[in-house]
Amino acid sequence: MDEKEKRIISTTAFSFFIIFVVIAMIFIFGRQYIGAFNYWCLIMTGEVTPRPVDVNQIPEDVKIQQQQFQKANNMNKVDAPAQEATNQHVSRKTPAENGTYSTPETDKTDDSSIIAVGSNDKVVVGSNNWHGKEDLSFKVRLFRQEKGFLVVVMVTDDILWAENENVQHQNDCVEIYFDVRPPKQRGKDKYEPGVYHALIVPCFGMKKNANTMIFHFENDEPMPEGCRVKTNTTADGYRVEAFFPFTMFKYEPEDEFNFDIGVIDYDYSGNYSQMVWSGSSENYKGAMWFARMKPVSKKQIPPAKQ
Repeated sequence: MDEKEKRIISTTAFSFFIIFVVIAMIFIFGRQYIGAFNYWCLIMTGEVTPRPVDVNQIPEDVKIQQQQFQKANNMNKVDAPAQEATNQHVSRKTPAENGTYSTPETDKTDDSSIIAVGSNDKVVVGSNNWHGKEDLSFKVRLFRQEKGFLVVVMVTDDILWAENENVQHQNDCVEIYFDVRPPKQRGKDKYEPGVYHALIVPCFGMKKNANTMIFHFENDEPMPEGCRVKTNTTADGYRVEAFFPFTMFKYEPEDEFNFDIGVIDYDYSGNYSQMVWSGSSENYKGAMWFARMKPVSKKQIPPAKQ
C-alpha cells in the first residue's frame, strides 16, 4: 500500500469520526427540538389529539413549574425522566395512605370516600413530564357491593394516547391493586395469592387492547370470570368503571383490606408519567405500600339538611 492510499484511508476514517461526533452533538443538544418535531408529526398524522388549555386557567404554581422546566431544557441539563424511571420512589419513607370505601349501608351521595390524586408528590415516574392537574390527575371511588367491588375512576388527561398494541402498560391506562390476604400476611412486600394487580387500557386504545383488563401476577393473565370493565372518554379525559367479583379472590375480603390505584399517562411514545395514590412505581413488585382501607362510618356522613 503506497503513501497515497494510506492518506486516503486515514482521511476517510477521520471524516467518518467527525460525522459521528457532529451527529452525536446534534442529538445531545437538540433532543428537545427533535422531540418537539416528533410530537408535531404525531399531531399532523392524527396519532395524538392535543386538547388546548386556557393559559389563564392554569394555576400560578404550575406556570412557574413549566417555566423552570423550560429553563432546564434550554440549559441542556441531563435528561431526567429516564433516570427517574429507575431511581424515583424506590425506597418509600412515608407511611401508606389510609382510605375509606362506600357500602350499601352508607349514603350514596356521601363524598367522604372519594380519593383525589393530583399533586406533584404523587408522580412516581416522569415528574418532568407532568405539568399540572390538567395534564394528569384523577379521582377514585371504591364501592363494596353485595357481590364484589366496583371501582370508578375519573381521569383528567389533556392528551389521550394508547397506540402501543404490543405492550399494554405503555399506553394511557389505569392500574388497580388489591391485597385481601389475612391480617398477618396483608401488607407483606411480595406477590402471592390474595394480591392482585389489574391493568385497564381505555376505549381509545388500539383495537386489540381497547376497553380491556388484564391481571399481572408472575405473567400477564386474562380477566377472571365475572369481572367487567367499561370505559368512555369525557370532556377532560376519560372514565373507567371496573367490577371485581368476590369469587375471583382467594380469600373473602374482610371489612379491612389494602387497595391502591395508579394511572399511567402517555402523551406520545416515550413521553410518559405515572401517578400512584399510596404506593410507588414498584407496586407491581410488592404490596407493602398499598393503602389501608376501612368502610365509611355512618358517623362520617353529614346529617341531612332540614
